[in-house]
Amino acid sequence: MAAFILVARPLLFQPKCDDFPFTTFDFTEPRLGSIAIGADMMSHIDTRYEPRDILASTEPRRGDPLRDPIRSARVLQNASTDAGWLVHEVRAVDAVNERAEKRQTFRFHVRARRAGAPLGDVTWYGHHYRAGEGERLLPVLRFLRAAAAPEIRVPLPIGYSRDQRLLLLPAVEGRPLSGVLEDPIESRVAASLKRLGRALASFHAIRQPGPSARSSERPSFGRWDAASEALALEDVEKRILGAGIDAKTADRLREGAASLRAELADDGGVSRSPSMVHRQLHPGHVIFSAEGISMIDLDEAAFGEPEHDLGTLIAHMILGDLRRGGGARLAPARADALRAGYLGGGVLRPNRLAVYTSAALLRLALPEKTKNGGVAAPDWSRLTAVLVEEALPDAALTSAP
Repeated sequence: MAAFILVARPLLFQPKCDDFPFTTFDFTEPRLGSIAIGADMMSHIDTRYEPRDILASTEPRRGDPLRDPIRSARVLQNASTDAGWLVHEVRAVDAVNERAEKRQTFRFHVRARRAGAPLGDVTWYGHHYRAGEGERLLPVLRFLRAAAAPEIRVPLPIGYSRDQRLLLLPAVEGRPLSGVLEDPIESRVAASLKRLGRALASFHAIRQPGPSARSSERPSFGRWDAASEALALEDVEKRILGAGIDAKTADRLREGAASLRAELADDGGVSRSPSMVHRQLHPGHVIFSAEGISMIDLDEAAFGEPEHDLGTLIAHMILGDLRRGGGARLAPARADALRAGYLGGGVLRPNRLAVYTSAALLRLALPEKTKNGGVAAPDWSRLTAVLVEEALPDAALTSAP
């Protein structure tokens, strides 16, 4: 799933498939890295590292100024001027990821300085959007950074190039949650998860932005409610069934997905204000440091139910158990630690958390994901069946002969 390149500079880790969200790391110390802001972290279906070249050639191409160090320097200067940067040169450009029909991520090795500071080497990441999504995200990230509690760190964008539709972001120092979950000492893992739970509660407490003096400065957030989740679940079900899974798994999926949609439609008569949610909060999007906990890749941030974020994280912890195969199952205790931290400052509805966790497991069971490296199972259909069973254990009680 991931790869590394050994060069004279620090190690570069990057995933080997483009179908998963992923993050890139420039490790300068064994446990401290510089992580690409907003780049997507690959779902942890396979964590093998294999030597591999950078995803795309960095040779300059005509009509592609972002790949050309000389031409990209002008783009970066224009984007970063308002932030007080003076770009001396771009020494290298790496194309590190592409998400079909949405964006491509570049890493720029830049020689630059800010007013009153000496010239130095910095690494910036640029998200090149197919449409104008980057311009929308500029006020979104600024708002979240200002509104978040001190323990939540939202990276401040360097700038935006409207001509190139390039959102320019710095690097974040720290250790991703994916690394924290590999710690062999469970007490340390539990402490980190409780810390994350408390931070998530404060992130979810962010409320809708008020009116701004200028409409261009007012962030625009979508709404991801239970109806949105139900529609997404219906699409996931169709895609899994269309992949040709076995009849028993198909029956379980149909019955279980229908039950999940019914539960999503039942709000239990409880009215509550929508919470700010990340919506793609897997372990690569959470970065621990001494200063706080950073959340990256906030492209899909919206207002919805807080259980969505926790359910997604718990689903990935369950996936971690499956990847290890056999042995002790760590996810239940880890999920308890996450919930305990969250309940110190927030409120959760257990039934909603169970529904969102199951829905997240079904997203992980999508064939395009399970075909890209297995969890202790090279047969993608077997892996899909295992994840469906984890997501819908009760469906087996009625569908079994």
